[in-house]
Amino acid sequence: MTGPSRVATILAGNIVVSSLATIFCFACVYSRAHLLRAWEIDDHLMIFSWPPAMVSMSLSCAETRYGASHHEAEVSLSAAQMNLKLSFIDLFFYTTRTAMTKFSMCLFYLRIFHPERRSRLLIYACIFLIPTTTLAFTIFNTFQCHPIRTYWDLTLQAHSGNCKNPTPVFSTTAKTTTLTST
Repeated sequence: MTGPSRVATILAGNIVVSSLATIFCFACVYSRAHLLRAWEIDDHLMIFSWPPAMVSMSLSCAETRYGASHHEAEVSLSAAQMNLKLSFIDLFFYTTRTAMTKFSMCLFYLRIFHPERRSRLLIYACIFLIPTTTLAFTIFNTFQCHPIRTYWDLTLQAHSGNCKNPTPVFSTTAKTTTLTST
């Protein structure tokens, strides 16, 4: 692939952010487990969200070898299909890590801030919304194309495959993600 690309930017963004997240994650583990000697369920969720985050980062970086950040016209069919396979797999790791991190934060807020009734209800609403929307998004991502491999098999897309328009689901997901992040 020749021509301009943003590979360096994508790699730097993924590696720098993931490195900082790793440092903060393990600093939190150290402070909670060794200094405070207090470990709660939100700490477990934070730790369990780290491996999917690292896999997601690795997949995102690997996608640059197969055309991510290059103009579509410069990417071969086989590279584009591999990129789409990696992207398909990454959807699951991304949604898992995001949901676990948010769920951990909600439990942390309940434990630390002892909010008044109204705030607790909002946190409980988020605790309900996070896995519900994650499950719905995961089901949609899995079955948006029939057969499933149509997602990455461009020859099927051109002939017999059928994929639903993901825009309404992505828009809804963006709204619920924003709502549960604030």
